[in-house]
Amino acid sequence: MTKFKVVLYFCLLINSITPGFCLELPSVFSDHMVLQQGKPIRIWGKAEPKQIVKVSYANQLKISKANKYGEWQVVLDAMEGGYQAYKLVITTSNNQLTLKDILIGEVWLAAGQSNMRFEVAKTIDANSELSKSSNNSIRLLDYNGDDLYPDDVIFDIDKLSKLNSENYLHTEGWKLSTQKNNASFSAVAFYFAAKLQKQLDVPVGVINVSVGGTMTENFISKSTLASTPELSPLAEHWLTHIMPWCKERALLNLSAWIEHFPEKPLPHHPYEPGFMFDSGIKPLSPFQIKGVIWYQGESNAPITENQRLDSYFSKELNKLKLKTMVKEWRQIWQEPSLPFNIVQLPGMNRPWAEYRQLQSEISNELSNVSLVVSYDQGDAADVHPKRKRILSERIARLTLYKIYAKKQHYIDTNIHRVDFRNKQVVMSLTDPIFINKQLSNSIIGVEIGDENGKFYRAQAMLNGNSLVVWNEHVSEPKAVRYAWFDDPKDKANLVTKLSDPIAPFLYFKHLK
Repeated sequence: MTKFKVVLYFCLLINSITPGFCLELPSVFSDHMVLQQGKPIRIWGKAEPKQIVKVSYANQLKISKANKYGEWQVVLDAMEGGYQAYKLVITTSNNQLTLKDILIGEVWLAAGQSNMRFEVAKTIDANSELSKSSNNSIRLLDYNGDDLYPDDVIFDIDKLSKLNSENYLHTEGWKLSTQKNNASFSAVAFYFAAKLQKQLDVPVGVINVSVGGTMTENFISKSTLASTPELSPLAEHWLTHIMPWCKERALLNLSAWIEHFPEKPLPHHPYEPGFMFDSGIKPLSPFQIKGVIWYQGESNAPITENQRLDSYFSKELNKLKLKTMVKEWRQIWQEPSLPFNIVQLPGMNRPWAEYRQLQSEISNELSNVSLVVSYDQGDAADVHPKRKRILSERIARLTLYKIYAKKQHYIDTNIHRVDFRNKQVVMSLTDPIFINKQLSNSIIGVEIGDENGKFYRAQAMLNGNSLVVWNEHVSEPKAVRYAWFDDPKDKANLVTKLSDPIAPFLYFKHLK
């Protein structure tokens, strides 16, 4: 008997004694939530089979009938955002649920690993920022797996035996933006929401689904992994095919289980490919959102130079994973152009240049995927940089520009053409770029590659909307790259008119 049937059986049994027991809503619905404006709004849940379910909100009344499994859904008409709060009332013949203080506005999903979970209270200037952070028009929904969070700990056997995708992540429901609630919420998600709310002048809700150390493959369904030849090994014997650091952590977490039950299959774990998708993404997908902020990649990028040769860190393999994830999420939300903001890995003393490049390529190859440059906000010695507010506001400004057509907030400078002309490489830009003279009066961070694949520091100059690059010792350049360092923030100085750093890049001369 499946878990749902067991729940339904006891629900019907108890309901015969206590009428009305069986009216349930998913955890994404609670007091203080924000519903997405401008889109039909899906409300769903469980009731007694065949029950008539009435849902009212504002001036709308929608009616549904629970199927034989007790499942029901209604779709409210799209509404405009505003600060008028209403009650959401769900009624059956013998029960009623009432959710209070519900707003219509913009809803964003924030997902990833520990840098997305990194709390406001841990950021630089947290106390001064928190003291002015309360805002009744911002609402926060946090999903976490604290009972089995993959820190440097051994997981309890009893908890592992009960763990499944339905009970791993839990939430206390939507919370108002208060100093206390903000302190323990994702810094990236909160500061993003604050900037968005101020500029759009509508309520903003943000949902956080992030767990430290998780890999891209944790957020892709197991069925999709299994049906993709290059990724199918991840769907079977997962512990032998994940990133080495994550494997070590998972083995420690599961060590008591492995010791006591050496012959039993492994229990679930947040690093099991597909598990975060089943736990946190798929259950949310009927809930309408505006878009996604994705801050992840540290667990898919190498830690040491030697690891770059490991097949797990193949650029093309990890690029496929991220592309597959974006496409699958768009599929389950039934929005082929669902906006994605990908936060590029920050600068650190790790060989991450290639991973930054694959993130950049994906933003160019998939529509409505935007790249947020972050290398200047990194910390060379800390995988968790504390300068989150500037980065978060940069994500918000890019979002205002790309998604909400607020052109004054961002200049998305792109290279639209690269010409290899004898000794020079000329890159044509969509907008003028400038030199950050606080680092150097001349352009730094550009390199030219020769026919042997060796790169040399290049001279460069700006000529209108073009960047011209050369090196007197390279007679016929074959490649050009910029900010191609572990930690580029003091080694590259090209910026937009609004002082945002230009994204690192790598271009090769195409053979004719």
